[in-house]
Amino acid sequence: MDDKIKGGYLLIPRVMKDWPIMRTAPINRELWWYILTNVMFKDYKELKRGQGYFRFSKIQDDLSWMVGYRKMKYSKKQLTISLRRQREMGLIETAKATQGILITVCNYDYYQDFANYEGINEGTTRRQQGGINIKKEGNKEGIYKKEGIRRPGEKFSFEGDEMNYSEKL
Repeated sequence: MDDKIKGGYLLIPRVMKDWPIMRTAPINRELWWYILTNVMFKDYKELKRGQGYFRFSKIQDDLSWMVGYRKMKYSKKQLTISLRRQREMGLIETAKATQGILITVCNYDYYQDFANYEGINEGTTRRQQGGINIKKEGNKEGIYKKEGIRRPGEKFSFEGDEMNYSEKL
């Protein structure tokens, strides 16, 4: 049995929570996520990494939802307006194509490169970066302090540049 996840991966930077798209209508965020997960993660034929060919009918079907027995879809006009907003924000570039649209995610290579994220040492592979294994480390308290992890049941406060986890919920 192959335990590898097929289709590649997508890095989502934490700074994205501060991007203007996160404060817009849900259709914009949903379409943005859809684009990110459907563009090429490596060059394929004439498409470069971070590019994808899309049809409005396919997007409408993929982003549809059910209300009772009724299937709801975004209209082509809603999708067009959302794409225009994403272009204006500098997130994507678009070009008309035969029966569809070519979308290029701006800075895709930059955001999908581990080397551009802080806390990652040069020469460290993704497998070496894995999650924190408390059993191997032994000292739970030391891990919480060292890694800046909030313990379950605690909220945090900021004092200067340090986070304090002393206050219980």
